[in-house]
Amino acid sequence: MKVDNVRMQTIGNILEKFEIKKSSITSKRQMLLKDFVENLNLERSGSKYPPLTGKVVAIKLFHLSEFDLSAFYSSCKDAQRRNGSFSKYFWYNLRIKPKNENAIQKNYTKCLKGENKIKM
Repeated sequence: MKVDNVRMQTIGNILEKFEIKKSSITSKRQMLLKDFVENLNLERSGSKYPPLTGKVVAIKLFHLSEFDLSAFYSSCKDAQRRNGSFSKYFWYNLRIKPKNENAIQKNYTKCLKGENKIKM
């Protein structure tokens, strides 16, 4: 059995080869927003819509706390598993829902007929 003279490398020499890159993500909220962006852009890739940026999604979700954001992400993923569309559930649940939709619809139809004039 022949043994070559192999020179042992020091730990310092080995660690010089590796570069430690700092992650730009510094909080759980940023990680959740990144997950939202990835899932939304995954469904937008084959459509006419351009990919979303993290800034757009962060502005849309600024009113949610970190706990609500993680719950909303979980429900979006659940909808994706059930119906197959993450983005449909996301955009539907972010829309503004009026308190009394019937009253708004009645006022709108009255305005169209000219019965109820809008004051500016």
